[in-house]
Amino acid sequence: MNLINAQVHFLEDHLVLVHIPLSLYHYFFKAILGILFDETPALDSLQAREDTEENAQDELDSTSDPAWYREPAFLNVSITPVEVSIICPKRLVKRYLDPVLEQLGQINHSLRESVDISNHEYIAMQVLGQGLEAGKRVLELTSPLAMAGISIFFITTYFSDYILVPRRHKASVISALESKGFQFENANDAFVSPLTPTVERKLSDAMSPVTPPPSTVAELQSRTFQNLRARHIFPTVDDNIRLVQCAVHHEYYSRESSLSILREALITTLVVDDPRFLSLTLAALDSSASLLLEKRLLPRFARLSQDGNDTDLLLGAHGDTLVPIMLDLRDLPLEASGIVCGVAGRLAEATSCPPSAIISEDSSEPGSTTQQATYSASKLSREISTRLTLGPSVTPSPLSHHLKPDVDPSADAVEISFLSTARAGTIIVGVDELQRAVDALEAERKKQGSTAGDPSDESSGLGLGVRTIDSSAQV
Repeated sequence: MNLINAQVHFLEDHLVLVHIPLSLYHYFFKAILGILFDETPALDSLQAREDTEENAQDELDSTSDPAWYREPAFLNVSITPVEVSIICPKRLVKRYLDPVLEQLGQINHSLRESVDISNHEYIAMQVLGQGLEAGKRVLELTSPLAMAGISIFFITTYFSDYILVPRRHKASVISALESKGFQFENANDAFVSPLTPTVERKLSDAMSPVTPPPSTVAELQSRTFQNLRARHIFPTVDDNIRLVQCAVHHEYYSRESSLSILREALITTLVVDDPRFLSLTLAALDSSASLLLEKRLLPRFARLSQDGNDTDLLLGAHGDTLVPIMLDLRDLPLEASGIVCGVAGRLAEATSCPPSAIISEDSSEPGSTTQQATYSASKLSREISTRLTLGPSVTPSPLSHHLKPDVDPSADAVEISFLSTARAGTIIVGVDELQRAVDALEAERKKQGSTAGDPSDESSGLGLGVRTIDSSAQV
């Protein structure tokens, strides 16, 4: 139950969030590749050194950081059914996106205005720690932030959990964390969590800032669903999208960077296979890039090893099949994107508690201390996780650059992950848990009661009006 030495590190960089409509993806394709492969020098810069052709090729293949290259502290590029989203240092936006935006503005001003870049800068925090309760650590950390009115973004990767907060609120973040017992270590620029955190209000990070902030989990979830319903925002499930969470596989003694390993397969996938869902995250403190992608794309990420056998470029390629539950938040302010976590909290309850427990908890008043509600809350605190495991425990993969081949996880494992992008929120659940997730949204709707003319009544009748899409051409 107790937290073991959880640490939260600030990744010092000036990050911005970029929303690109899917219809403009082709305009920005080259710029997006430039952001992804910024580590690769142009040939002109190599020839300027008057190197021989052989030495120039050696430079291209080298992973040592040249003087001109500055590794981003955090980078995420996501293609989803809602948008193309980029979270990257501001300097990369100026270098690669601004020229395209200027050209687009000369062609069509309205198209230029449809591309949205955050006015404020963000900073990323990486959550690290021992034990299997990673989700509990994240919720414990973000609770005081939400109660302080600080909007947050969640991104779950193969190794770590990341929280993005407005950079201008860094002092408030430090103050909020210290007020809840987190100890700030100036030398390491990291927080160390207390060993005996409180249990209540574990989902208070779930909403965007409101006035006044919610005081209980029940109030938080109620506001979340009321806000979504009022704005006609419905969770959407596409039955044809199946995902897998992976990380780049670095072979022993390899000096290649993650993006160098991925370069050929990733570019081919983007050009040829028209991915509907692909999210790549690179962080300075992670030993390997993480990739959340459609399972159908995995054949692209195989290569011949030195002994002539096929090997996977990705760890976790044979892991659990996941399904995204998407929220289109384009009609909400940027600061409200954290609202996705409110829905994720309800889904986590569904995978942590039997239906009877959820119903009993829903029927109790806020602040109720009935035995059933207490059981559900304590079970939620123990089991909610950005990678919720209901099966046998699996030791996390080591944070080593030279990674060992992964071991297939238990077939019974169930995962819940979060992906916050510029204008969308995605909750990712195991395919076997999809129906329970939908049932949880239905339970939330019944809890709040449906009103006449509620737009959700015109949908499939699931929860907030969960829309299940079949994008295949099959009859």
